[in-house]
Amino acid sequence: MTRRIISYLTALAIFAGTAPAFAERQLSLAGGLPDLPQISIGEFKARTSGELQLVRGPRQADPEDEEDEEESESTAGEGAVDADAAALNVAMGAPTGATADPSQETDYLMPKTEYVLSYNNVTHNPNWVSWHVNKSWISDNVERQNNFRPDPTLNELVKTRGWVAVTKADYNRTGFDRGHMCNSKDRTRDSTVNDNTFFMTNMVPQAPANNQKTWMWLEAQTRDWATAEGDEKEVFVVSGPAGRGGDGVVKGKDKDTGKNETRPVQADGIPLKRNGRVVGEINVPKCTWKVMLILPAGKTSPSDVTEQNAQVVAVIMPNSESIIHAKKDDWKKYQVSVKQVEDMLRATTPAGNMKWPTSYSFFSKLNPSVAQRLKQQNASRNPTTCN
Repeated sequence: MTRRIISYLTALAIFAGTAPAFAERQLSLAGGLPDLPQISIGEFKARTSGELQLVRGPRQADPEDEEDEEESESTAGEGAVDADAAALNVAMGAPTGATADPSQETDYLMPKTEYVLSYNNVTHNPNWVSWHVNKSWISDNVERQNNFRPDPTLNELVKTRGWVAVTKADYNRTGFDRGHMCNSKDRTRDSTVNDNTFFMTNMVPQAPANNQKTWMWLEAQTRDWATAEGDEKEVFVVSGPAGRGGDGVVKGKDKDTGKNETRPVQADGIPLKRNGRVVGEINVPKCTWKVMLILPAGKTSPSDVTEQNAQVVAVIMPNSESIIHAKKDDWKKYQVSVKQVEDMLRATTPAGNMKWPTSYSFFSKLNPSVAQRLKQQNASRNPTTCN
């Protein structure tokens, strides 16, 4: 397979099927935009010779995630962007009109081999992260890399536009976990793909009880669906944060007193400090949400999706220590319809100086009548609200 070294911005332009100079035409993955052609995975592969390469720096090992660590950040790059994998991550449609136009800083498109995301330089969260998982991505032989670090994709925007790249240290002793959206165990095919789930653009501040219990149990269930012997599935996942204001807990030794503490925390945001001054904040969401489309093995095209062969699972969970987390199936208590996730995201208006997209549509590449009926399944009488 032919391989080429190209710039990331050119890769973004090709990713959407546009001319290489994306400055002349905006890049978009959202369905229904009239000025931008949509291409199949096969066409995408042909245009890019199968892979897009980025220069990868040396990976630095990172210890286990401890809130009070102050070691230097790794600067490892992400390696090659595999065209097939990146396109498959959003095969069922991107939920917003994210583009690679840097002036659209609240809905900035970032495709990767492991996942595709919409980044928000105001909330310093991903708006959404989309990925595909099946048994080919999962192995028991790859250790968790724990290499939390700034996303090198933002380097040029930090230099030229004053964007702020979140670091591992920004979360230290905040009471919130560095919560993966595309979780690391979904990417254990090799150490590189696992490593690349630790970019801080893939993180939101999650309450420990959410991240380490209820949310994690749904992640484990997803892998069980993908790898069930004799009944393997193709799972298309989109997840993200919503709203503003969560509660967490600080645990561990206080540096000033030297005493162990357990201290509840409620916060709307985490200050981002650079050179002694506050330059922004990481929005602490009120909720986390996830939408999944589950298909039989080998069914990876929107044209494959029918009401008969597709299963949908969606949740809206409170980003709170009070989340129900006693049993491994407690995630089901937060199950809703995909339509209810859309309605929640459209109704969750930005607060304070925050800005985020409010126009979401899932399954935009599916047959519209099929998508509409799938999105109505599993409606809850009492969905979690995130305003």
